[in-house]
Amino acid sequence: ADVELHAAGHSAGSIFHSYFVPTIIEQGVGAFRTLSFLAPAITVADFRARLARFVGNGIESLPLFTMRKELERKDPVASPWYNRSILYMVSHAMETERFTPVLGLEESLRADEEMKQIFGLHGQSAPHAEVIWTTTAQEGGRSASHAASHVHFNCDPPTMNSVLRRVLGADDNDPIAEYPVALACSENRALGGELELTPELEWLARQGLLDAAAYFGPLLSQPGAAQPNVPSAPVLPIPAVPVTPPASGRGRWRALCVGIDQYASAPLSGCVADAQMWAETLQTLGFEAPTMLLNGAATRSAILNAMRELVTSSRAGDVVVIQYAGHGTHLPDVSGDEAGEDSPDDEALCPVDFESGAFLIDDDIGAMFAQTPVGVNVTCFFDCCHSGSVTRVAVGPSQVAAPGEKARFLKATPEMIDAHRRFRQAMGAQRSAPATRGPATMHEVVFSACLSTEVALESNGHGHFTLHATEQLRAGINGVSNDQFFRNVLDAFGSARRQTPYLDCAPAARDLPLLQPLGSTSAPGVGALSGGSGGTKREMTAVELLRKMIEVLEG
Repeated sequence: ADVELHAAGHSAGSIFHSYFVPTIIEQGVGAFRTLSFLAPAITVADFRARLARFVGNGIESLPLFTMRKELERKDPVASPWYNRSILYMVSHAMETERFTPVLGLEESLRADEEMKQIFGLHGQSAPHAEVIWTTTAQEGGRSASHAASHVHFNCDPPTMNSVLRRVLGADDNDPIAEYPVALACSENRALGGELELTPELEWLARQGLLDAAAYFGPLLSQPGAAQPNVPSAPVLPIPAVPVTPPASGRGRWRALCVGIDQYASAPLSGCVADAQMWAETLQTLGFEAPTMLLNGAATRSAILNAMRELVTSSRAGDVVVIQYAGHGTHLPDVSGDEAGEDSPDDEALCPVDFESGAFLIDDDIGAMFAQTPVGVNVTCFFDCCHSGSVTRVAVGPSQVAAPGEKARFLKATPEMIDAHRRFRQAMGAQRSAPATRGPATMHEVVFSACLSTEVALESNGHGHFTLHATEQLRAGINGVSNDQFFRNVLDAFGSARRQTPYLDCAPAARDLPLLQPLGSTSAPGVGALSGGSGGTKREMTAVELLRKMIEVLEG
């Protein structure tokens, strides 16, 4: 008999399905007739990276039931501690970056052009996905929901009946075995009536630091009260996310190569040749033919969009390289995120259209890399001036190139700074990279041409860093770690070097193999637990979770 595949997930269930559904499809089991999401807690970036490509091509129908913004803001799921939906807490405090877009939040869906296309939020219905906003006027049918709280979706009869009708292929008026009214949500559920406190929070309550008993009543065990003899489950290691390689038996090796010589002012002569050399070198290592952005094609929007597409469409086991050769500069910080750093400036790459103010600053790049899916190895090679910490923070003065050499650095003129300010003002309020973004929280590995106090040089048609780095890659990378590669390139410059290559990454990433899949090892700084059973990592995660909860409750 034929077997139909259907899946449904409430809240964090959407995260589970972002791994489960692609695995089933890629293993050739079959396509899913329906995948129903109820108030999904998965981030927009993770949905884009893991599931979006299957909508209409492995997922025939994806209905998303969630609350409108007004209901979301009124949801007393943990009142009176926190009077908003759990999804706001996920977005504002449970991700590495505050205000991370979450698929179940109306503002997140409407702010993302791709999500609007997928779910038909641009004025025309979409063929394979839709959003059912709660609460609906209709009591029944395929698109009804009366869930008025995050915890109500999986016990709301209209919602559950709508999911069932879609699974059965039933119309609005077809008879079905309806969800039992006796199992419908009770009113106190929205007030935490089914919330189970963790041992840590229960301990806080018993110390008088958390008056949970006033709000959760009998659900919170009281000191001295008789407890049921229920054996506790053993603490088991959290399994690593399974990697599902394509048919070739390995992840994908993909790259973006950017080279700009034809600047309107201060043109260069070796950047396009560098990008082409990088592309050829990477292909000898087994990479797919890289995406190339050269000269006039390398605008700010083109570079940022290509970076974002490459990173967010990747999946665990993939290896991504982003290479840039062109001018760099530093600009006054207009967002205030560099306060307290060793420089008040923003680091910036100079796209070909930079004179309009369209710089690619460290905030832009850092926010993009924060969307890196778990298990994806992202490595950058930046051959430009002041690139030593280009994905985090900008510092340092310039130096003078010798005769016959060019420095890949533009000193910001008053006109450039003014254009930059106007460009940023026109963009509106931008979300900066997290204030705590330093090496420990980096998702990417960055090899840069020089220190922040130096300039990147080019002569004889190529950048000096590119020549030495690609030479080391062509010599072979088997058994070479990121740190060893960095030291090999550094040695190639010699003791009399006038520029010093730089490696910027999470400390643990230094010993990882260069340009190799991360496999079952979580990317450094991603914030996900690996498959190890180390108690220290668990304790640190619990402390960080409590810290973030306190920030939300106090703020």
